[in-house]
Amino acid sequence: MVSVLFVDDDQSTLDLTRLFLERKGSMYVQTCPSTADALVLLNEHHFDAIISDFAMPGMDGISFLKEVRARGHDTPFIIFTGKHRAHVAIDALNNGADYYLQKGGEPDDSYLELISMVNKGIMERERERELREREEMFRDIMEQQEELVCRFLPDGEITFANTAFLRFFGANAVGIPFSRLTTGLTHTEADRVMHHLASLSPSSPAGRITNKHTLKDGTTRVVEWSDRVFFTSEGTVLGYQSVGRDISERGDGAHDQGESAAKGITEGKTGPVEGVFEELRQRIDGISDPAFATDTRGTVQAWNPALEALTGVPAGSVIGKGGKVYSTHLFGTVRAMLIDRSLGMNGQDEGDDPAIRVGNAFFDECHGVGVGGVTGTVTERVILLEVPGCGTVGAVEVIRFSPDPDDQPAG
Repeated sequence: MVSVLFVDDDQSTLDLTRLFLERKGSMYVQTCPSTADALVLLNEHHFDAIISDFAMPGMDGISFLKEVRARGHDTPFIIFTGKHRAHVAIDALNNGADYYLQKGGEPDDSYLELISMVNKGIMERERERELREREEMFRDIMEQQEELVCRFLPDGEITFANTAFLRFFGANAVGIPFSRLTTGLTHTEADRVMHHLASLSPSSPAGRITNKHTLKDGTTRVVEWSDRVFFTSEGTVLGYQSVGRDISERGDGAHDQGESAAKGITEGKTGPVEGVFEELRQRIDGISDPAFATDTRGTVQAWNPALEALTGVPAGSVIGKGGKVYSTHLFGTVRAMLIDRSLGMNGQDEGDDPAIRVGNAFFDECHGVGVGGVTGTVTERVILLEVPGCGTVGAVEVIRFSPDPDDQPAG
């Protein structure tokens, strides 16, 4: 149930508003006759929204709003006042209020509008939080990549670069002193990049290019870039994302050697791949989030203790098994997970791309999923496992399950 703090120095207004919002809006309303008392309540309780009168003795509604924001509360805030003053509405919005509503007119209409504002404010704040969390997770993913990752504007100005990118080009994270077009490129190479980026379109937003870069130490490195352009709905370019891989050491016959090595793996031969999975088992056992790994055929190669705790299934019961056994233990049924899509093992939806890809990492989120009889949100992150000369040999998936608040198990 939505909880609302309503502050007003008029007791009859407090009582009437609380009655209407609780009956018509199915909300819990905590009333408060002064801003001083309201600030005490905010130190002790969380509210989903705040409604405040403007003209009150002591601290008025705008000063109360400023103090709420100064204390770090981003709670949706509505100024609900009986006096229509244009400067009050402007001051309220300029100081962080979400809405301004004048009392008066038909009471039912005013209160219904107030309920609508509360619900809209809460929804908007939730969307903002989700966007921040997604952005933080995307940045975490990008920072973990060995690939060179950057985002840049149409004029080439870099707005984000991960640690690997900065280290490779010897740049500083603060005020990156170059653009995508001047990262050690000759004029000819820069022109090639510009023509390459100009060739990307809404119907074909991704492409690859290989460039030679002269680094600060004077060495020349060859980087293979995967570029993607982002457009507005009108087709205007918003910006680009580049993911680069240093291929300087790749020999002329490396492609054929890689295909040969990969073929040996699929035929069951052992070699460096076996060591990769042995090391992986040790590493993911220390991860607090549930995690597992498979080879390219979907055979489980690792299953950490956190996943044992979530599913109640010991590692020894699943390692070495295929047939999407991991989905059965997680969701109670055989279903394609992000790891299947990332490795191209999902026959039913083979053409589907994972929701988000950055380098060799994938991210997706699924709402309303049942795990162990509890419904919630599953966040999946997959990182491909690659062995030099062999290519992709498998993947590891890390899972986060967040039960819905109203579907928590009893006890």
